[in-house]
Amino acid sequence: MTDLAPTILQAAGLTVPKDMTGQSLIRQLTAQPSGWIDANRDHIFTGRERHVQSWPARAIRTTDFLYVRNHAPQTWDMGVGKGELPNYDFTTTPWPTTAPAFSFNCDPSPTKQWLRRHQKASPRLNRLAFGVPEPEELYDLKSDPDQLNNVAKDPIYRDQRTSLSKRLDHELDQTKDPRRRQFVPANH
Repeated sequence: MTDLAPTILQAAGLTVPKDMTGQSLIRQLTAQPSGWIDANRDHIFTGRERHVQSWPARAIRTTDFLYVRNHAPQTWDMGVGKGELPNYDFTTTPWPTTAPAFSFNCDPSPTKQWLRRHQKASPRLNRLAFGVPEPEELYDLKSDPDQLNNVAKDPIYRDQRTSLSKRLDHELDQTKDPRRRQFVPANH
């Protein structure tokens, strides 16, 4: 998202302020060839601060890997609210508006309702959807494109995790991200 403002400014013929951290995508959007346009852009950075009540996260994605850093995820429930499990008829009420429907950053849907009602029958799906993630996540996108197996603690991937962590740190330093100083990387 940080690249959108510089892109719009450049498209409008305006000067992009030097303090903007994003980079214009005009070159990529107007290029005639398809595919990889800019060899220097071999990665993307992304992040989430708080939408309703989820934990903040920062990430870097390359062609081969996704590295995610979750900030204090254990302090934020995901998809779980207090009280009885709501039961909505999504054919008559397509978008519930009562508070229990919006339990912690996971909007209401038939899928969410089914998962919550069948927690014991589908523990792996519930963990993937609503479980507390590790502080660091690393996914090998070539062997695990669906990002289901976190390999951050696997010694085979130590070099990739370390390299991506350093690249993310550098970006967070460059952009003066306040979350940079609040994370202690795993020692494994």
